[in-house]
Amino acid sequence: MPKSTLSKHLRRISSVNHESNIVDGRPGYRLNSSWGHVSVLEGGGHICELVLNSTVINPLWKPTWKTIDPPAYKPSKHLRVYGPQPEGKLLSGIAGHSISFDYFGPPSLEEIAAGHSTHGEAPVVRWKKQLTRETPRPTLVYSARLPRAQMLLQRSISRELPRIFAMQPTSLAKASTAGEPHRNWMC
Repeated sequence: MPKSTLSKHLRRISSVNHESNIVDGRPGYRLNSSWGHVSVLEGGGHICELVLNSTVINPLWKPTWKTIDPPAYKPSKHLRVYGPQPEGKLLSGIAGHSISFDYFGPPSLEEIAAGHSTHGEAPVVRWKKQLTRETPRPTLVYSARLPRAQMLLQRSISRELPRIFAMQPTSLAKASTAGEPHRNWMC
């Protein structure tokens, strides 16, 4: 195969695409490679698929229940399926690898009353793909605004040999304020 044709072929199979149905009809992004793909969901930013072309088996956890995008969770409508807050919103959309950020574990009673979910805002808000310059290897950069924490969380996933993928979480933190609760971050 001529070098220019091979280069076009590799670009086509090594790309990042928006997909309307990653899991349960939910939109997200798929990072394709010659060996397989990794998929992430817009709702919650969960890494939900890691599939090799040779197996079509996804080793990442998929709930036995139908998931929805967490921003669509409404206790009045979804309580019986996913449960009450603080877990209900998280359980409505969890799949595969979930990020716990801006804190780990359940919120306090006061935070629950204010609408906080288990494991922070990151696994329950909408994530968006960021525009990036072209790189020699396919890279997905996506981020989430965390309004309660007043933070922006950004993740970068790229195909790097000899590893299958490299992932880099980045927090663009807010200025600390007095009396602010302590947060345990886990990415």
